[in-house]
Amino acid sequence: MPLRFVWGILPIDNGNYLNPTARGNLVLDTKFNISSVLSQKWLLSFCKNLKKQSFYQISYAGPLLPNCFIENFIMWMGRR
Repeated sequence: MPLRFVWGILPIDNGNYLNPTARGNLVLDTKFNISSVLSQKWLLSFCKNLKKQSFYQISYAGPLLPNCFIENFIMWMGRR
């Protein structure tokens, strides 16, 4: 089963409980800053630690699914 982790949004349900078509609006987390060096180091560490888990297995079910975004980003930024 693929895992997907999302950062930068708040877990706020502001939809109408009585109207199933009113799903509400996405609430962004203003404290989340992907451009921070500390945030990037944390995300890289998170990916590395996740890959060390016994349940982790590479899956090629879609484009770049076996890769963490931050790993690809670091490789891309290292190119000329």
